[in-house]
Amino acid sequence: MPEIMVLKDDFIKAYAQGQGIGIEGAGKLIRETIQSIGLEDKQEYTKNEAIQICEALKTKEGFIKILACSLLARIYIK
Repeated sequence: MPEIMVLKDDFIKAYAQGQGIGIEGAGKLIRETIQSIGLEDKQEYTKNEAIQICEALKTKEGFIKILACSLLARIYIK
């Protein structure tokens, strides 16, 4: 069975729409989060890496945390 991959663009699009910060702001948020947990900046992540990204986003406040929980649930379902 092939490993499940999650696109970085999926994170960016979710935050750009939900947070109202636009593609550029969402991209910055995701890049900074990826860097803060020591992952390589790439176009797609394994399921485990995507879970790490969501867990890091859950440490933020407000809607960023709420959306991270929603994304995490979607990743677990995949």
